[in-house]
Amino acid sequence: MGRSPQTDAEQVATGWRPSQVDPWIEAITTDLADLAGVERACWESVLEHAATLRRPRPSRRFLGRVDTLAEAIGEEAFRARLLDWLERTARIQPTDEWPTIPPATGDILRGLAWACSRFGDEEVARVLAQLALGAAARHKALGVLPHVAGAAIVTGMILWIVVRVLIRHPEHQPLRQSALALLVVAALQVFLGIAAYMSRIATLDAPQPMAVMVGFTVAHVAVGALTMAASAVMAVEVFRYVRRPLLHMATEAAVEA
Repeated sequence: MGRSPQTDAEQVATGWRPSQVDPWIEAITTDLADLAGVERACWESVLEHAATLRRPRPSRRFLGRVDTLAEAIGEEAFRARLLDWLERTARIQPTDEWPTIPPATGDILRGLAWACSRFGDEEVARVLAQLALGAAARHKALGVLPHVAGAAIVTGMILWIVVRVLIRHPEHQPLRQSALALLVVAALQVFLGIAAYMSRIATLDAPQPMAVMVGFTVAHVAVGALTMAASAVMAVEVFRYVRRPLLHMATEAAVEA
């Protein structure tokens, strides 16, 4: 068993640096070591300022200081390095030694995330969403419910499309074949998902992943790719035999009018 995460008092050493460097801080300090002179001093100030955020939402004073630091570093350089750091930390997996992000490190990452709030573009939103969802998944805050909910929505959409195709175009062989193929692959995907989850529960106490669980999980992922491919084929067939003729008829009607 690994040691428990340190408290804030145990972590604080000098400035923003914790007394024992965890994997998340190490990802940042490794990059920081390559900097020198004024640039490194500026980024040290950014991290030191980020470490002062101890509550969920920042104050105007905190954001004002972020603006000052961003102007000193340069908007593009500030944005690029912040996103790079957050993406690096989002990819780090917990270990037995560090099962969760230590509190002091969490303050720093929260401060860096709020520092990105001054950039209102899609890439920043994507990175922050990746950071939030990745952290929630890796630290078991979400569980399996989002996956099940997403699967239910996708399965419902597939059933709706297949039923519409079979009712409206029962004599059209290419559309009917594509719809039935999509239905079969989706049903197999749902079955393998349930089997993978049940086998994971059944082998929860096993010292290492069991072959049955690994097999069902790999098959679930592989058939998931087939489901996506079958959906793409279905979309192409609908466009070719349904959407394009309708557009052609509408164009001809407009010309005749």
